[in-house]
Parts: sequence; C-alpha cells; structure tokens
Amino acid sequence: MNTSYYPLLLNQKQPRLSGDTLRRVYVCLLFCCSLLGGHNVVAQFGSDLGKLAVSTLAWQDISSHYTNNETMASIGLTTDGRVYTWGGNMYHTIHANRNGTTATLGNSYQVTPYHVRVPGNETATKVRVLIYEGATYNNANTFFCLTSTGKLCAWGINTGLVGTVAGWTLGVPTSYADTVMAKRTPIPLTILGESQFVDFDTPRNSLFWVSVGASGKAYHIGVGGTSNTSTFAEIPKPSGTDASFKYTRVWVGKISNTLPIIYLKGSDGKVYYTGQMINMYALGVPSLFSPNGPTLTTNESQAKVALINPREVPFPAGEDIIDIKVGKPDIYASTFAIAASGKAYATGVWRVSKRYIDAAYTKPGVYPSNYVIAPLKSAPLAADAYMRNPSGTDSLFYLNRFVEMAMPSGASKVLDIASGREFGSDYETATLVACDNGKVYWTGKNDSRAANTIYSGNFLSLVNAQGEKAVGQVGEFADDCKDVLAANSISRYSWTYEAVNYSGAEKLIRPGSGNGDQLLIISQSGRGYAVGNLAANSGVGKISYDNFGTSPYFSPFPVPIANEQLLSCNTSPGTGGPLGDPVSTPAAGVIDCSKTQLYPAPVQGTPSQLSLLVTINVTTAGDFSPLTVSGSGISLVSGFTKVTAASTGIQTFHIPIKYDGSTLTNNFQFTIGQAGSCAADLTKTPTKAITDIWTLQCVPSVGPMLKK
Repeated sequence: MNTSYYPLLLNQKQPRLSGDTLRRVYVCLLFCCSLLGGHNVVAQFGSDLGKLAVSTLAWQDISSHYTNNETMASIGLTTDGRVYTWGGNMYHTIHANRNGTTATLGNSYQVTPYHVRVPGNETATKVRVLIYEGATYNNANTFFCLTSTGKLCAWGINTGLVGTVAGWTLGVPTSYADTVMAKRTPIPLTILGESQFVDFDTPRNSLFWVSVGASGKAYHIGVGGTSNTSTFAEIPKPSGTDASFKYTRVWVGKISNTLPIIYLKGSDGKVYYTGQMINMYALGVPSLFSPNGPTLTTNESQAKVALINPREVPFPAGEDIIDIKVGKPDIYASTFAIAASGKAYATGVWRVSKRYIDAAYTKPGVYPSNYVIAPLKSAPLAADAYMRNPSGTDSLFYLNRFVEMAMPSGASKVLDIASGREFGSDYETATLVACDNGKVYWTGKNDSRAANTIYSGNFLSLVNAQGEKAVGQVGEFADDCKDVLAANSISRYSWTYEAVNYSGAEKLIRPGSGNGDQLLIISQSGRGYAVGNLAANSGVGKISYDNFGTSPYFSPFPVPIANEQLLSCNTSPGTGGPLGDPVSTPAAGVIDCSKTQLYPAPVQGTPSQLSLLVTINVTTAGDFSPLTVSGSGISLVSGFTKVTAASTGIQTFHIPIKYDGSTLTNNFQFTIGQAGSCAADLTKTPTKAITDIWTLQCVPSVGPMLKK
C-alpha cells in the first residue's frame, strides 16, 4: 500500500480505537481513493468485488448547492463538454422514472451523475444550478448550461427566473410527486431578442442571475430589478466607455436573497461592479468602502441594477482577471480574484486580531480569534487598509481594494480558492487555496468543536502546525483524538499550513451553507470527490439518509464521485469519459470497394479467423466508428469497434473478423463508420493475389545464452 498519502496516520502516535471506529476506518479505506492514487489504492484491497465504483468521467466544473435533505442539487460539466445532473429530484427535475408512493417521492434522490442530452448534441462550456430558497417556490431548482455555439439553456422549474418560455409553465407544482411541470430537457433561451451568449452566472441559492449576450450586452432578472422580478432588463454600460465596449464575463453572489452582488468584465479588460452598495466591506471598490462614507445615487442606494452605471474595480494594469470568488461582503467576509498570471487577490477582511495584544495572542492555537484569512504578498499600503473595532475586543483589518496575496512556497500559480464565509449562514472564516504544485493550503481559524464542519481538524489534517493545542487537552474533548482543535494561522505574509488530505486538487467547490458542511473537489487529473456530509448532491453512490448528517454518513476524507455506470440508479449514463474510454473524434473519408480483400480466403465449411482489408481515402484523421460486418456467417471479432486514421490520404485498414463455416452467399456486407458501406458476392470465384512472404529465421527462446 502506498503510504505517502497518509503521513499523519503513520507518523504520529496513534490512539487506541474502538471496534466501531475501526470498522468505520476500514470502510473508509475501502471506499476512499487518494486524489493522486486513483484506482490503485482501492484495487489493492482485492480484485473480487467486480468493477470499481469510480467514475470514468473527467470533470471540468461542478455547480452544487446543499442546505438540507430537500434543498440539494448538482450539475457537472465534463472536460469533453457533456452535462450531468444529480441530487434532489423533487418535482422530478432530473428524471421521472422513479417508482414509489406520493409519500416517498419527496425523498427521491439521484445519487450518481445522470447524463443530460443537450439540444443538437452540442458540447457545453459552462453549467450552473440555482435553487430558489423561498416559501413561494419551495426550494425548486433550475439548471443552466451554455453551449459551444452560444446557446444558453435552462430546465427544471420555471420560478420566473427564465422569463416567459413557450410550453414551460410558470410556478411550482403543489406536490413533489408532480412529473408534469418540470422540464427535463434543456431549452434554449432568448433574452430581449438575443439568442446567442458568451457567459452567464447564477448564485447557487438566490432569486436572480445575469447573462452576457454575444452582442456584449448584459442582462439581469430577479431581485435587484426595478419592478417585475420575472422580466429581463439590460444592465447599463459603465460611464465613459464608447460604443465598441462589450461585456465579456460575469460573476455573481449575494448578501441576501434581495441584495445582488455582480461583477462584470469588459472588452477593455477591466472589471466593473454593480448591485448592493450600502454597508459593503468586501467589494474591492474603494469609493464604496463603508467606513469612507460612500456617495450614492438614489438608484445605487436601492440596488436597482438596471438603472446603475457599474463602477470600476481597480486591479494592477495589465492583469487579466479570470475568476472572482464572491464572498458575503459584510463585516467578517473576504472576496478573492484569480488572474491568468496565477496571482491571487483579496479584498475585505484579511486578518483579525485582539485589541489587547500580548505575547500569548501571537501564537497559533493559543487564542483562535487571532487569525489571518488572506496572507498578502507584502504589507498593504496605508491607503488600501483600514482597522475597525466592530464589537468586543476584536480588531478587523480590511482591504478596501483587491491586494495581491502571497504565493505559497513551491507554487507558481493559484488554481482555485474556497472561502469560508460565502453566505450569511456561514460561520467559519477560513480560506483554502489549490496551487499548481499539487498542494492545497489553509489559513484562518477553526475554533469550532463540531465534528461535522468543513474546516474542522477532520478535514484539514494540517502539517507544520507547531503551536497548536495538543490533541486531547480541551475539557470535555479530552478524549477526542480526531480534531485539530483551535487551529488558527497568524502568518500575515506567507502560507504556513498544508491541507494534506486535498493534495492534487485543482478546483474547490463549496455547496454547503451554514458551518460549511460539504466540499466538492476536482483533482488535476479531472476526478471528482466529495468531503463532508455525503448527501445526494455529493454524488457518491447509494447512500442512506437515516440519521442524516451524522456518522457514518459523513466523511472527513475525499470520497470519489461515483460512478455513472451504476445502472440501477441511472438509466442515462452516457458513454465513457476521458479517464476511461477516450472520447472518439470522428474521421471522414470514402471506401474504395474495388480494393477490398479477405485474407486468407474463407473455406466453406471450415471456421477460421480472417482479416478484412479495407482501403479508404481519408480526408479527416480520427476514428471510423461504428464498424459492422454481416452475411455468410462472418462477423467482427468481439471488442473491435473502430479503426483509427492518424493522418489523411489513401490507407488500408486490417479489421479482424471470424467465419463460422456457414455457406458462402451473395449477401456479405460491411460498414466502416463515416466512410460508407460495401457489399460483395462470396459465391463468385475470388481473385487470388501473389505476394512476397518473409520466412523469419527464428529459434526457440530458452533464456539467456550461457558460455561453455
């Protein structure tokens, strides 16, 4: 067994474990794969369990939301552009093929990725799920995807946030068992006459979203509008831009269901902000930083985004921002940005300290309220920083603009950031960053004693954590050996702690709200994993919901997103993925039927193995598939499904076939994918060919020659 993935388990003194704990550890080891180990870790436990429950899909992105047993859903995008959904199937937004009574249909879950057919079988480039958390729409979910040709599609429940769509009834069914009102096939949207788009974004649970058309116009619907929340409106262009200006990207968040947070990128390379502007601390717009007393227009004070001219968000000249992690911009939150250069930027709270500083408070783990949630490259300029004492003895240190963060040692790029405080119900204030060196780093605080929180010691497995309280020294938790208690980082200008359980991660996705009880991970190889509460939206396979949210249905270690091949749970698995069967690239060409050959010639009545030699003028390299052969008792060898042309031009392909000895007839025929079909009469006398044959002068191999 490769022990490099378990340094803390093997290099520390281990406590005695109860039988129940040992059983859980054993199940976890059987069930969990290392982020870098893939199939190998599980396979070493034996080969008699059948096909491994590991997906062949490589994920590009996942959008997910989880609050409770009903409010959960996920949508995933594979690296080859396919779309899958899983999670809660209330109102049958995923499929309508579940059995059961009305009483049980409300808890009908899709626990593995379920393939969604995009119109025209187009590839997708972006996916999102939006759950409408409100009494009016009773936690209904709507899925979105953008295709490579610019179609913006939606399906699920129309809560009014997709406008008026022919044939898609507005509203929510009266029963979760309803199979009629939900749309389960993506529907292309047209917004204010525009049907092609370049980007869109939705908060994972909110009452609004934003799209960007191919024209460069940005459109908003939902809260933050001027009156009707089910009507689209255009967002104005920034003041001072000319007629050639276009919006190109969008990122959204929220401070509450009624207060939108919207970042837009322009064709000038700049980022602009619109939305809620009162009492904001983590927007990155110096003029809106509350302690400076922002000057607002009437529309700005009311967050009417269709009537607000977006304000520029300053970044260093030439920096190309490719992602913004929108936090809840209140007094304890931070927002992060990632540039194409791999640099990361932070605004909002970057560290918290005690007002009464003494030597004890400068050590990690001694007092958790002393912590840093955004280590900076260097000390911020006085004009960019601000200290505030909102209550008690805490001092909050803010950044009123985006300031460059420290780069972890050994890394050259930050790939992704997961923020601890994303919504109002999130209480942890910590940060995870995934880097191009395959490592994930942690900073912030964890003074929670709850076992099932995303930043508890169960999740972190911190290393280099000198100064922490020793395990088992905290009152009623004296016998608790599974938590890193009172972990906190005070390192202002560097990253100190590595979260070793997440090594190899490329993307960090937080579906959970409140205490951060889930984390989804995409590894640098494209594999998907879930950490925390293994709810249906985590997609880990057949799981129970008894005693939901408690052991044993909570994993502190990454568990693979299962297995689109669990056909008993999934009637639409799609094909294999890049991690299993490669996705086929179609070839093009034309068969020259006159040059077809069978070698050797079949002898009627004598079963044999033959080769079908087919000459094709290849015009596009790739795979010719499917292959079919029939007639005269001749068929393809099992498992041979395609031939591949690595280049163009006239080429001859050797296709293995088998002959069962049947009577040769005039109905032999074959098809070679896109190259066409041919037929032949095998009762006619064949044309025999004379070819050179090399007889190799071989001797039996008996091992190494010995000198006499």
